Amino acid sequence: MHIPVSLIEALRLGTPLAAEIPASNPERLAGVIILSKREIKDYQARDEGWKARIPDRTFFVYWREYSRHYIENNWDIAPDEGMWELKRAEVVGEQALEQLLNEWGIPLETLTYLWKTDIPE
Repeated sequence: MHIPVSLIEALRLGTPLAAEIPASNPERLAGVIILSKREIKDYQARDEGWKARIPDRTFFVYWREYSRHYIENNWDIAPDEGMWELKRAEVVGEQALEQLLNEWGIPLETLTYLWKTDIPE
């Protein structure tokens, strides 16, 4: 299975993606977040009111867990204060991203837009 084309296009435009996954305990929410590295072209596009479509971007990938208590109380979340980073990686290109997610055991069909999840980013 591959990352759906619509989500690949979103990544090329710099839109963050995420997948909610099982946490290590029920008091936590877990997720993998994928952020696109910003390029000079992205800043130019933003200033001119459009989005840059960049194939083979560099991606920052984070596997984090969050305290449900912090989320429910709308408290600020920071490393070791309601948020624990379990893994992180930087990969170049969509194929390398897919490979990393497969290595981490993240089902590609669980990927969606970050804003559609409960992950507090």
